[in-house]
Amino acid sequence: MAAKDLAGTKVYVVVAGKLYADPEVIRPRALTQAAKSVSTLIYAQTRGDLQRLYTVCLLTGMDYYVAAIPTEYPAPTSSNEFNPPVLTGLFEEGRRVIHGPKPWRILPPGVGPGESVLDRAGPCLTFQPRGPQLPIPGPKGTQIPPRAATPERTIGPVVPMEPMG
Repeated sequence: MAAKDLAGTKVYVVVAGKLYADPEVIRPRALTQAAKSVSTLIYAQTRGDLQRLYTVCLLTGMDYYVAAIPTEYPAPTSSNEFNPPVLTGLFEEGRRVIHGPKPWRILPPGVGPGESVLDRAGPCLTFQPRGPQLPIPGPKGTQIPPRAATPERTIGPVVPMEPMG
């Protein structure tokens, strides 16, 4: 099938989870940090795959639709635990999203409203907070309170490099 034959085809992607990991405090242990690093890598790889698929859809004229569990949903942080009530809740949340008024996003992760980490504005980088501003579970049953809403911070200025040679 030629690429021109794909124009108008609808591509639906259902992500079995969230697009971004929930922020959490992790214990300063090598295995815990390694596991969280792998988890973070898997989230990033999923978002990268969705971005590549979006690019293919743009180039071929296909329509791109993605559905995922909302950031606000308290999904389990470990994929090693098999807890049927928790997994049933996750499944039901996915069903609620798909049957909701706006189940599909048409942009890949990272370019939607409020998803960009660093926006470039002139010679300075601008930081905009993203993700849930909820309390984060801390060690021994404590909670770390949400960050207060802060105005944009400027990081920089970016200094141009001198040409070599």
